[in-house]
Amino acid sequence: MMKNSLFIFLFVLAVSCASNKPYDKQIKSIKGYQDSINVSVELFDEYNRIVFEKTSQIIDDWDGELLTWMTANIYDGNRKTHEYYAHSNHILRETVFDYYPDGELQGEYYRTYDGTIAVRNEFGAIHSFTSPDSLINYIKHEIPDNIRLRSTSESYLEYFDTFTDSSGLIVKEYLTLEMDSSLIEQVVMKYDRNGNLVFYRTDSPTNSDIIEYKYNSSGKIEEEIETYDIVNDRIQRKVYLYEDKDYIKELFYHGENLAFTYEYFYQDSLLVKKVTNRITDATGFKNRPRKEVIEYVYEFYEQ
Repeated sequence: MMKNSLFIFLFVLAVSCASNKPYDKQIKSIKGYQDSINVSVELFDEYNRIVFEKTSQIIDDWDGELLTWMTANIYDGNRKTHEYYAHSNHILRETVFDYYPDGELQGEYYRTYDGTIAVRNEFGAIHSFTSPDSLINYIKHEIPDNIRLRSTSESYLEYFDTFTDSSGLIVKEYLTLEMDSSLIEQVVMKYDRNGNLVFYRTDSPTNSDIIEYKYNSSGKIEEEIETYDIVNDRIQRKVYLYEDKDYIKELFYHGENLAFTYEYFYQDSLLVKKVTNRITDATGFKNRPRKEVIEYVYEFYEQ
């Protein structure tokens, strides 16, 4: 589905300079540990494609329970054929990708299960999973058989256009409409002459969002400004500081107030430690520790 791929692209762009994960090397796995608790797993195949990704979050008032979400991917040749996703607190989803004989994606089909209303962390068993097979088997067992695969695109049309605007920026525009031509989503992305994404806007009937990106003279992302409430001009901002090749610091502001700092430490171009400091006391973040330290362990394929 177009929207999913756009969000993945933006996520990679926004964190690539801060994480600098060396996917061009033969990494087999990356595991993250916080206070000796395994809070992240990434597994890669021999082609550097991610086959399993897991993230857990320690929540102070959950009596030791962990909020966990994870994804498993299956490939056939160079095509992703299945994606399995689970969030311990609210959803299980299976997605199937169907292709034409020439390899072009024909459609996506999914089935989801939201579990029982008001049950906290109903799918918390997934935290123990460390492989794609464990997740896939769990989802196949837990999603009721009467939930059938349905198309993600049967009720709308997607349009794409690309052009150069008056300031010389390359513009890519995506438009998603219901069959009656009512708007589902409009996405506009603008790139500079170096291919850097400098502007991203999405509009839907319920929300509009703008993100602007600024780069330094070396082409590294320097600032990211998101206006998530256009009507009231409410923003959040990320500033990236590159002090040396082994250390990057990210400042995350809610409006004008510093909310979080993130420090990234590298060794031989590999991220080995991430330190998160919570400054904000906003209600939605109070159950997060003041300081989180995650250390990463790598496993490589034999050359």
